[in-house]
Amino acid sequence: QLLCPPPEGNLIVVADGDQAIYSWRGSNPQFIEDFKSDYNPRDVELDDHYRCSEKILRAAEEVISRNSERPKQHTLKTHKDAGRNIFHYTFDTPVAEALNIIEIIKKLVGQRNHSYRDIAIFYRTHRLADVLAEQLLRKEINFQRVQPTNSFGEGNSKSIFAYLRFIQWQLPQDLERAIRFPETYIDDLTWVRLKWLAQREHIDFIELLKNIEAYPQDVGPLTRRNVRQFWTQLENLSANIEGEKVDKIILNLFDTLERSRSPYRTEELNLIENQPELPNLGTAQDILYSALDLNEPIQITASYGIDEYCAAHIIHQTFETYLDHNVQLQFLPPDGNMGMENSSGVHLLIGDFGEIGERGRDIRTILIGTAEVENIDVIHLGSESVRSIAALKLCQRLINRFESPNMADMVVYDLETTGINPKRAEIVEIAAHRLNAIGDEVEKRKYYVKPPGGRIPRSATRVHGITEEDVKNAPSIEMVLPELLGFIQDRILIGHNVAEYDNLILARDMRRYLDRSLSAPHYDTLATARRLFPRQRCSLGALAEKLGIEHGRLHGAEVDVKVNQEIFKNLIKIDAHKREVKSLSELLPLVGMGTLAKTAGSELEAAVKEETLTEIGAFLNAAKRFVQTHDAELPEHLPLKSSDAEQATAYMEELQDSTPVDFPEDIDWRQRRIQFTNAVYHYESISHKHSLRDFLDYQKLLTNVDELDDTTEQLTLMTLHAAKGTEFPVVIIIGMEEGSFPMWRQNLTEAELEEERRLFYVGMTRAQEQLYLSSVTYRFGDRDRAASMFVREIPSDYVVKWSPQRRT
Repeated sequence: QLLCPPPEGNLIVVADGDQAIYSWRGSNPQFIEDFKSDYNPRDVELDDHYRCSEKILRAAEEVISRNSERPKQHTLKTHKDAGRNIFHYTFDTPVAEALNIIEIIKKLVGQRNHSYRDIAIFYRTHRLADVLAEQLLRKEINFQRVQPTNSFGEGNSKSIFAYLRFIQWQLPQDLERAIRFPETYIDDLTWVRLKWLAQREHIDFIELLKNIEAYPQDVGPLTRRNVRQFWTQLENLSANIEGEKVDKIILNLFDTLERSRSPYRTEELNLIENQPELPNLGTAQDILYSALDLNEPIQITASYGIDEYCAAHIIHQTFETYLDHNVQLQFLPPDGNMGMENSSGVHLLIGDFGEIGERGRDIRTILIGTAEVENIDVIHLGSESVRSIAALKLCQRLINRFESPNMADMVVYDLETTGINPKRAEIVEIAAHRLNAIGDEVEKRKYYVKPPGGRIPRSATRVHGITEEDVKNAPSIEMVLPELLGFIQDRILIGHNVAEYDNLILARDMRRYLDRSLSAPHYDTLATARRLFPRQRCSLGALAEKLGIEHGRLHGAEVDVKVNQEIFKNLIKIDAHKREVKSLSELLPLVGMGTLAKTAGSELEAAVKEETLTEIGAFLNAAKRFVQTHDAELPEHLPLKSSDAEQATAYMEELQDSTPVDFPEDIDWRQRRIQFTNAVYHYESISHKHSLRDFLDYQKLLTNVDELDDTTEQLTLMTLHAAKGTEFPVVIIIGMEEGSFPMWRQNLTEAELEEERRLFYVGMTRAQEQLYLSSVTYRFGDRDRAASMFVREIPSDYVVKWSPQRRT
């Protein structure tokens, strides 16, 4: 509700009120009435109609005149000639309909000089077009079909197809989506740095990733292992599906993706991320990192117990697998004494100990557990609960240290312009900061730029505050560009929404004035923020407020660069932390065993069994999921007594057999698998070609409304709802029989019927020159259907009716 009187001079512009189909998009005509009531606007009517011929337009108006609840009764003025009659065909079966429509299309192309892209086929529901699509495939007629609901166009389908396309064709654009699904193997900044490295070294990007071990200075051990796992997974999948039909390929793919999913769920991760940090975790990580850097000896000693042994094994395996560092491992027997093998380096103690006295001048001790009398020099992680979880967190933090990004020579930049359309907006201000390794500014540039003609719209000035007076003596962009590009060189560019705005403008001006392309890789803080903070506002101001970044008036290039520079550094930290808590998932079976051993018979066990979500419960759920999707087994080299070894085996069996808590994303994943698989089965039912290549070629026919291709020689198939806003020389509407259109339902209200009639009106008025309608007597073999009431509402002098038995 407005808190002040509305300004005078409000307008409501009406082009064709009968085109107002509201309900399918969740809207309501009442919004228009409320606007009129609140603002008392002046109506401006746009009565000139430039799309349809006279006959199509008048026939459509005759139909829509049956609606009693119309925005306004008025007649549009067409600017085209009378045009051709509308044709209505009646067929016995959908197959006959499809074959005859194909013949009509062939005549339109062969005899009337139409192209396939001139012709669109509309229908009320996707089901009505399945037979026609099948026949078009068999006749090898190219078409694009607006994607059916719940088939290949929703959820993660694009990423699933990226996997399949990359297996088939090895295209880089598919690799980026595949390697980030269902989990992100490479963080955003490392991905950009690797693309930059490939450009600098003149190496094919895919080959660089396949040889990722050759770049330890540029990529941390966790990312290197993730990339290796991705290639291994891809190679195994490719081998398993070679020569298989597409249904088997999809089943194999989903099994592979299931193993790649994070074993944590969103609610569990949020809980783990928001836990207080273990005391001295950062200090312990620093000590281990320093020991590795100096190649000092590291010894692990675990007191007797399943949890303690698992914790020791977690640390040992991390050093061995990720850091290629040999550590000494000592498992103490029951009532065993702690040995002292090293006189220097780092000693990790896990479990409950008596007195920890002097360990030697050059020994640093980290304790995960308790001690009766503790040396003040011991770094105590304070873990009196599950030692395996503490060990995992220590290893995750240490590995994350090696993933720290190098931000040296990256450039944060921002443009202020004369408008919001990147095709037409002209630059009026540029700011750019070069960063050092930790992301601080070391050099900067700022330029005012005089746009062509020197004019800056007031609407733009209201945003960024730059006036025509400010830039009247400034150089033009062709003068500024060479110096700016000398500053940028081949460095990585960082900006907010640069992918969709700033980069497009900069690249356009580089082509226009310097005949050069913009090849520098970029990191878009908006894209990363949207991934990290889904369903939250990610504007520059919203992010600054969320992250506690102080700033002045935004939408000036220099201020925006400073703010975005801090946002960038914060996003890197947040992204790293989120990756940290999900890392080393292959060690979760050990965490699960240690958790079960430590919580058995305790209040924690009761909480877990009651499915009360706690941190320990979250780790236990994740361990169960990992074990069950990876067929994990009891680790070797745990020297337990026979009774405890049997207990450890029982814990592993419990992880394998018990059901982890289900979360909404589990249900969504199963539904996505079922929907995608059913869509594949449908494809196989309408096509005799079942190879992966043929399936991918078929998928190319399906598109989204916003991605319609009007340049390729192909038909367009879409629902009447999707047709809103389009126009074609020839339109064919199939399924024009009772029960199909209007759709049959019990207790159809007059308002619903009028909405259906408006939808038909929209479909009719998409046609510029020729309109065809078709009905089927036995659509789904259910009953003898009459032609749609909407067809019967078209005056007879506008329509020619035809059926195999008679013509009128």
